[in-house]
Amino acid sequence: MKTCKKCGNAARVTDVKCPKCGSWFISNAIGVGCGGCGCLMSVFVLIAILVTGNDRAQQEPKSSAPRDMPVAVYSMGEEFTLGTTTYEVHAAWWEDFLDDYLRDRNRRLEAANAEFLFVSLTVKNADTKPRFPPSSFSLVDDRGARFEPDDRNWLMRDSLDAPDAWASLNPGVSRSALVAFDCADDRQYWIKLSGGSESSGYALVKLNPRAHR
Repeated sequence: MKTCKKCGNAARVTDVKCPKCGSWFISNAIGVGCGGCGCLMSVFVLIAILVTGNDRAQQEPKSSAPRDMPVAVYSMGEEFTLGTTTYEVHAAWWEDFLDDYLRDRNRRLEAANAEFLFVSLTVKNADTKPRFPPSSFSLVDDRGARFEPDDRNWLMRDSLDAPDAWASLNPGVSRSALVAFDCADDRQYWIKLSGGSESSGYALVKLNPRAHR
């Protein structure tokens, strides 16, 4: 038997921890009475691995990409197919107002709370049967935040949220789309695109917006 130096509890000679308070018996932990040098070497190897891992984690730079970065990341101007939809993001730019893009030209002063980030893209049905084009667009930024389109998107020309845009596309047929997000202009953004109603996949397109169209 032996006695725990911390709480005074009696323990067996083979115990490596006190059964009462959980304190380690140092001699047993480093290998005395259990193979000596072999156990001691194992402890040194474990410590070296932990120290090396911590150093590597501190040295690796943090990525500026979103934390939920998927496998597929594209640039503006690249055409790609995701699920049953083919996409191409053509342009992105900043504006203060929606006015120039509204269906109703008599409507004015639709201002942003921050800035409007406009994204112009093309969606094409890549399936063998008619499909409704996906309209569930969102933004993610380099801080891990997620942004929904502005609530007034349905007022704009070429918006897929507008009532007259709720029409299916035949195979191989495409249409233009315009979406606006109300967000700050001091971050890097990616637009998140889905593969359609029968696809759980998504892709990101890195945006490089101009100051003005």
